[in-house]
Parts: sequence; structure tokens; C-alpha cells
Amino acid sequence: MVNGRPTPDLSLRPTDFTAWEGPLWRIVRTSGDRVRPWWEPRTYGPLRTMRWDPQVPPPRDQPARAVLYAASDLVGAVAEAWHATRRIDVHSDDPVIVSFMPEPLRLLDLTAQGRFLIRTRLDAGVVGGPRASCRRLASSVLTVDPAVEGLLVPSARSGVNVVLFAAGAAKVGRRATLIHRADDPTAVRLLSAIADELGYAI
Repeated sequence: MVNGRPTPDLSLRPTDFTAWEGPLWRIVRTSGDRVRPWWEPRTYGPLRTMRWDPQVPPPRDQPARAVLYAASDLVGAVAEAWHATRRIDVHSDDPVIVSFMPEPLRLLDLTAQGRFLIRTRLDAGVVGGPRASCRRLASSVLTVDPAVEGLLVPSARSGVNVVLFAAGAAKVGRRATLIHRADDPTAVRLLSAIADELGYAI
């Protein structure tokens, strides 16, 4: 269901998907409430604050509909991690910068370059519209095919984001190519430059 309307004709074709074989980035909190390892998807949901949660309401633990959000570059990860306040906070909850290389992924392409939205006659604006509509679309996709590994989605702030479902999260592994404390002086200099680029404070 999207925009409050059922989508019984929702179907997936091989041409709707794109390959992802590059690195992914996350900003991960390492202290505070509900801390999880950087590679572990979230099974509880859907959460109203998250755009692409595939869980079925009401919110509850749904391991088969786990989700893990990542960005295609560090700028995107920073933009997403601190978009609510537009202030990069390198101290609260001890954030770390994580880059990792998953196994090759097959993602449903929801960007302007993909064919899925056009073929299914879904308004391209749905990906930037109400979060509830995006969550319904993600849930519908996973209902149609529980083996879908994830989504390639445009970021409202920078580049593209990757939303991994349970099948895609299983390809992440537990070995990062980079884990760096955000409050390290070297990281702070880099984050300061990104803050200036995004118009964020730090």
C-alpha cells in the first residue's frame, strides 16, 4: 500500500534491480540506549522517524523484516546521522565512523535512473514524500519477495542511500574496512569540512 492505496499489482522484474559492489558508510553510536553492533540490523519497527522501515505495523520485533541503513559515502552518512539537529556532535553517545565492503548486493533501484517507479506507475515523488508512504512501499516490496536484499534510494541530503533488508544485511559480515572515533582530531578536521559543505554546525 502506498499513499493509502493498496498496490495488489506490485511486481518485481530483474530490470528493476541494480548491482552494488562498492563500500558503504555508517555513523554508529556506541553508548546510550539501544546500542547495537554496527553490522547488526534493527528488527524492531516500524519507527515513525525512519523512512524505509519494512516492518508491518504495529511496531514490534520482526526479525524477517530487519533493516540496516547505510550511505554511499561519508558525506551522506554524516548528513543522515545528524540531519535532525544539523549539528555534528562528536561526543554524545560516542559516535564512530564505519566503512565496510559488503558482498555484492542486488538492490531494487528507486532512483531516477531505475525503471521500477515508472513501470509500476508510482509517482517518483513517493521516495521523497511522506515517510509513512515510503514505509508502506518498502513493506509491500518485502511482502512480494522476502528475498529482496534491499533498496537503492536517493538521499534527501546527499548522494544515494542503501537500505538493507535481512537478506542484504546477511551479506555485510563483521569486518569493517574502517572504524574511527568521531572525536579523534583527524576525524574532527574531516567532519568540520563536511559540516561546512552541508551547512551544518559542529
